[in-house]
Amino acid sequence: MKHPVREKLAVLMPESETVSVGRRLHDLEGRVPYRWGPDTHIPNQLSNPRYREAPLYLGPGVWDLNGAMNIVNDKVSIIGSGPQTIFRSNKLVDRSLMEVTADDFFLALVKFEDGGNALTSFIGGGPGVRNLYIDSCIFEFTSGATGNSLYFVNCDQVTINNCVFIFGANGAVLQDCNDALITNCRSAGINRASGYSVNLASTGTGSAATRCNDCVVMTNHFSSIGGIRYNTSGAHLVGDSGAGQPTLNNISIGFAAY
Repeated sequence: MKHPVREKLAVLMPESETVSVGRRLHDLEGRVPYRWGPDTHIPNQLSNPRYREAPLYLGPGVWDLNGAMNIVNDKVSIIGSGPQTIFRSNKLVDRSLMEVTADDFFLALVKFEDGGNALTSFIGGGPGVRNLYIDSCIFEFTSGATGNSLYFVNCDQVTINNCVFIFGANGAVLQDCNDALITNCRSAGINRASGYSVNLASTGTGSAATRCNDCVVMTNHFSSIGGIRYNTSGAHLVGDSGAGQPTLNNISIGFAAY
């Protein structure tokens, strides 16, 4: 017996694009971005050369991660569906939920949760990584947690835009990173007794090679008790092309110069 719906679809769409009733829609060869669900093992997909040429799109859902998600290939882009796309730690402790050791990494529209586990950070990067771009992500720790939302070491060309840091010891830690831009971010629940919304850190020498240089931190909304840490002199100097200070222009921030 002929199925009237399938007959109509066969007329409107080529054979390779027909859709069986009751089945999930096919990806129309890149014309409609296919969004993977939580049953997808993301590292397996990232090993596919296709996702070094086009973004990996993720749909709504919770990815409970038992191990770190390692970004080891250059030119990887991961785009979620906003706060409905959640990466959550499941028993993972004492390391980063995502570890970036490759260049040209782009991440957007994903929420991170610690699941009550003691992470060192949600995203760790470096050393020697270039071109990291984190946009429109939410990083939420359990109240009282001591991890960092972002922890980048010796990374260059770092852009962090429109992100939210909730609880944790620090929002974004940039150690010995150069040419960084942090804009339009906000924090909640980060207390200077344990850390800062932004921490521009150095490893212990006054040389340009081991400090943050040419950093711009602008138009963010950080509370006065969890503001920005940077160094103005001595072994931990934070430098730029001028007087040795980062470019800072923020809303209701707290400065801590050391």
